[in-house]
Amino acid sequence: MNKYLGLIPLFFFTAFFSFATIGNVVALDFSSFTVKGFEGKGPLEFASPEDLLLTPDGRIVAADHRNNRIQILSAEGDYLTSIPGTPPKTASSSLSAEEQAKIQNFTELQNICRKPSGLALDKNGLLYVASFEADKIGIINIADGSLTGTISRSGKAQGELNGPTDIAISPDGTKIAVAEFKGKRVQILAEDGKCLKELLYQEETKKGRFSTVAPRGVHWNNLGQLIVTYPTFHQIVCWEPMEGKLIWRYGSAKGRDKGQLDSPSFITDGKDGNLLISDSGNHRIVEITSDGKFFEHHSRKGSAPGRLLSPRGLALLLTSRLSYQIPETTEFIFSSLGRQL
Repeated sequence: MNKYLGLIPLFFFTAFFSFATIGNVVALDFSSFTVKGFEGKGPLEFASPEDLLLTPDGRIVAADHRNNRIQILSAEGDYLTSIPGTPPKTASSSLSAEEQAKIQNFTELQNICRKPSGLALDKNGLLYVASFEADKIGIINIADGSLTGTISRSGKAQGELNGPTDIAISPDGTKIAVAEFKGKRVQILAEDGKCLKELLYQEETKKGRFSTVAPRGVHWNNLGQLIVTYPTFHQIVCWEPMEGKLIWRYGSAKGRDKGQLDSPSFITDGKDGNLLISDSGNHRIVEITSDGKFFEHHSRKGSAPGRLLSPRGLALLLTSRLSYQIPETTEFIFSSLGRQL
């Protein structure tokens, strides 16, 4: 049996669904899955998880938003560890310089993990975390859970952050896109945090005025274009980011029909160049082509097998399984690969 790309959308639980082939078409299969996980504060428990990604070795990294931590799971969804981990011991009255450095690093890490929202991996395997509450980007070594650096500070000037919700690193590794929901902008940052470009998207209101729209998710495609979701206007926009040029947009109005969205959030690459979007308000996954045309709707609202509740973060892997999480449920879900038809 061939291997297909597995999908991991983000809920309170992570659901592993499958792709099945029908002729030359690859389709999501929501017919079979196994459940793990709960709502709460313990291992494999979540409180409003947001983004999710996969490491090169197949581990699942989830932003456990209201629990102020990052959880790391195995490819099968078993709990491995959390970041921040166990605090350094401070029993001794006289601490060495190394021990003091560890305590300071842990304190800074706790600050970065206040309401983590967006996640990204760089070419060296370092984890970039966008902290919605700290207004910073933290750079974390997943191997030991230590903080290796930070980018930006709280503010409204270029290079500063105001309510970041997602982060994405360009394919060449030289640019960092950050969606600021409170700041109502997307910033393209250099590796040192310098602002290279600021993207503002405006739409005409019912009163005939133009209003800047808050972004939610960001995703680079393989052409170096930036895909951005705008949940309050129920649209997805493709930018030529360094030129500030709009290439295409998807979403005509709030709704459930083809070409319509309701509060889209995170984005990932699909099969054959398509894009998969968490259409959170419609409790489904929308698949569109690389040039912004409708392709398919996947699933619908519900708690029954194969149904979704406000999907969030998405990730893909080459495997016979797939998974995702939803903030309104409390379980991890896994499924086997869809049978070849």
